[in-house]
Amino acid sequence: MSVRLDDYFEKIFSKDAFVRNICRPLERLYIHGFYLMRVYDDNTFIDLTVDNPWSRFFFNQLFQEIYTVEDFMELIYRDRDWYLWTPSEENSIIQDGVSYGFENGIVLYEKFSNYIQLAGFYSEKTCNAVTQMLINNLNVLRSFVDYFIGESQDIINSINRKRILLPQKYQIFSPIEYSKEGSLDFLSKKFFLGQSYGNRYLSYREIVTLQWLLAGKSAEEVAIILGISKRTVEAHIANMKKKLDCCKLSQLIHKATVLNIHELVTSV
Repeated sequence: MSVRLDDYFEKIFSKDAFVRNICRPLERLYIHGFYLMRVYDDNTFIDLTVDNPWSRFFFNQLFQEIYTVEDFMELIYRDRDWYLWTPSEENSIIQDGVSYGFENGIVLYEKFSNYIQLAGFYSEKTCNAVTQMLINNLNVLRSFVDYFIGESQDIINSINRKRILLPQKYQIFSPIEYSKEGSLDFLSKKFFLGQSYGNRYLSYREIVTLQWLLAGKSAEEVAIILGISKRTVEAHIANMKKKLDCCKLSQLIHKATVLNIHELVTSV
């Protein structure tokens, strides 16, 4: 495995000096890390980033298939064109990045006909001022991405001919889950609870958790099945209880049954 990983690292970090040099002006905005990643519809990807302990840890975890499919899919697919990278995120990949010092950041997301593009900007500072600064300068960050792509077009063309295949576990663009019109829209789907609950809805993660709870599984068993922490499962349960006005898990199961929420479950 180490030889294989070293081969991947050599490809991913081969342009480290170039990326560091072109990203140096970002330090004025307290941005200490940047990457440009494209995930193609044939399950290959390219990545231009700097060689640092966090980057190596991330790709080591990725190629050893440590991360759950759910967390990886959430990382590369969102229902908006940007999202914040903050310590409050439940995603284990983001939590790992935080543990390596990248405690604040923003990811710009863009979908093209045959690939998804992510441009991540990270700061080592954790404060509301930095977060607000990133949000207030979205246009500046987008302009930088365009500039970066323009300056590195020859490199992109070169590495695009030697794209890296994602590990089998994360090869998400199957005929069922992906189309050039729709992609992974089920991840951002909202399962509304009906008129009596107003605009309240269950998320994809909550509905999958509920599916196993209705099958008689405990929180610990659900965590093992889904490859996530028990704490995350308990957070989903707490959110569902709040949305359905329940105090106990038994009440949640009962109300889910009475409301025929199993119909939402089977639509996943």
